[in-house]
Amino acid sequence: MSLRPTLMRWIAAIIAIAMVAIAAHGLGAQRAEDVARAKAESDLALLADNFRVTVDKFQQTPVLLAANAKVMALLDGVPDAATVDAANRYLEMTAERLGAAQLFVMRPDGLTIAASHWRGPDSLVGQNYSFRPYFREALASGSGTFYGVGVTTGLPGYFLSSDIRDNGRLVGVAVVKIDLVPLEDLLARRSVPVLIADGDGVVILASDPALKYRPLRELTEQQKIHIAAERRFARHELGPPLSPRDLKIKSPVEVVSRVLPIAEGGTNWSIVTYLPAEDMADSARFAALLAALVALAGILGATIFAMRRRHLAEERAAKRNLEARVEMRTIELRRAYQELAGEITERKRIDRQLHQTRDDLAQAAKLAAMGQAFSGLAHEINQPLMALKTYLASLGKLVERQDSQGIASSLAVMNETVERMSELTNSLRRLARKADRRIEPVDLADLVRQVAGLLKFRLADIGASLQIEGLSSVVVAGDPNRLQQVILNLVMNAMDAVTDVDRKEIRISLSQEGGLARLAVRDTGKGIAPEVSNRLGEPFFTTKDVGKGLGLGLAISHAIVAEHAGNLVHESDPVGGAIFVVSLPTEPARGIMMTERPHAAE
Repeated sequence: MSLRPTLMRWIAAIIAIAMVAIAAHGLGAQRAEDVARAKAESDLALLADNFRVTVDKFQQTPVLLAANAKVMALLDGVPDAATVDAANRYLEMTAERLGAAQLFVMRPDGLTIAASHWRGPDSLVGQNYSFRPYFREALASGSGTFYGVGVTTGLPGYFLSSDIRDNGRLVGVAVVKIDLVPLEDLLARRSVPVLIADGDGVVILASDPALKYRPLRELTEQQKIHIAAERRFARHELGPPLSPRDLKIKSPVEVVSRVLPIAEGGTNWSIVTYLPAEDMADSARFAALLAALVALAGILGATIFAMRRRHLAEERAAKRNLEARVEMRTIELRRAYQELAGEITERKRIDRQLHQTRDDLAQAAKLAAMGQAFSGLAHEINQPLMALKTYLASLGKLVERQDSQGIASSLAVMNETVERMSELTNSLRRLARKADRRIEPVDLADLVRQVAGLLKFRLADIGASLQIEGLSSVVVAGDPNRLQQVILNLVMNAMDAVTDVDRKEIRISLSQEGGLARLAVRDTGKGIAPEVSNRLGEPFFTTKDVGKGLGLGLAISHAIVAEHAGNLVHESDPVGGAIFVVSLPTEPARGIMMTERPHAAE
């Protein structure tokens, strides 16, 4: 007896679920159609806006081309080769900047005389397109539009044209071709067929490329003749009208269309998509099923609630266990973080020590270079000292004779000699001073001249000449002392390279290109073997004989140049010797070309 009420309740529940499902099916079908139509119309509106934006971007381009001086010069009489070349390059540059497929200029007879793609095998130059509507419309009304497949390139596009007039006289037509392939990529992302048809109803863009050049409906004979006369689709033949089978959808279908902001021959273009009835039926069935499930869920809700309470205690226990594990993991992570922080602090300390050691090595290398230069400088200082001694001896006699003119002349010569010695000692003191890493505007040409002065007599000792070429002033941002050390290292390496050769020439060239200053040191030595060229920046690696170098000069120079956001590279000289090039970012260029080369060091 107790089973009968339970059975009746289940039968009532099943009947209620069925009624809810039937009602939901009807509402779902209507809702599915409304939603699908709204989405389709929204998608079409978005695609239409994309199409309009793409076309509007180039709307004024033919007019601007028609007003350009290079284009006008091209149409002024019989253009020479330079005028044609200038127009072609201008069109090429403009097409690249605007993203246009083609830009070209035609004479009043339709012959193309300049084009952006003048270099390639598909160049339009020399082709006559007087049969195209965009050309005829430009002649008749001043501007024209046309969609078509290029008879030369075989690529489809949308053409905009404008007449070119000189004091009211028609001299030519300017044309821009717009690539519509990006729009076709947008169509291809749609899950249902989307088509764009021209004024005659022929599909020109489609989500499926196989649907292109097919009419939406049967064309009249007059339409076929008109399309063939203007060679709208070039080598493509029109297929039969599209059917639901071609669209890969089942009948019946709902058609959604929208007018595009394009009109040719008085007829608007259109964008079309389809709403398959089967998809909407699936949505209705889904709505009915969902409603039935919701009703069933309500019936089963009490059972689920009871089961939920039973498992609640288990979940709380699991939560407490999880919280304990999270807390333990947090402690472990905190400990690992503290260890990592200690390791980072130690690494920073080691890094500071490394920088200090590298600076000390750089200073030591600089002092070593100074020591090599002292032999010539001692000779240079000795000569002024002997001269001073001579003038001092003669000065006493001039005083006895009260020769004021001779005394003044001798004092002037002695003062000049002292200034010369002071300049040498100041240069040495500046070079010996340890770098303080200050950043300021530095003239590389001044540093080169200072290094040339310091090494003048060392160059004379080995019989080498030093020439400075290029700009007389190249300004960079950096530490003058450290940059001077780089130049000194490179020049002294070059001196070592030419010591044992017959032709002992060293050249320093300064140049500037864009935002980079370039300092190149060339020598006529034996050069550097390619297999060791990539190791020149390694510390303690040297190509010199044992006892003639520690291999630190280039390593330190590499580090200094890197600190100044530049680079130091080795290049092989085709005529022999080596070239080391330093590239550094410049401040605003202030250099001027030198009018003459300095003489070789004596």
